[in-house]
Amino acid sequence: MFRDFGQRMRVYRNQSNVTLMELVYKLGVSKSYLSKLENGKTTTIKLTNLQLLHDELNLFPNIPNEWRHDNISLRLLRANQQLHSIYKQQPHLVESILTNLEQNIQLQLDNE
Repeated sequence: MFRDFGQRMRVYRNQSNVTLMELVYKLGVSKSYLSKLENGKTTTIKLTNLQLLHDELNLFPNIPNEWRHDNISLRLLRANQQLHSIYKQQPHLVESILTNLEQNIQLQLDNE
């Protein structure tokens, strides 16, 4: 997933005529970090930086506007993408994670 993210980021950056150094200054991160992100060599990104990247490059045009500044929605979207990626290799693991999540949500709702 993050390799695809980095590739998308580079394509959108180039289409927007934004240099890597311009993003370095806007995000307050190192050039090597952004390069690693574009090349899929790191999977760590702060949500605030993800939001700044989106604002600059429109990386997620299909995300509803009301989600764009909603931390939980962005986290759920990212978790969804990660689960889909894991599912290809380990479907049983994803089933276990989702079962656990659903059970915990129901338990919380039952206790309210």
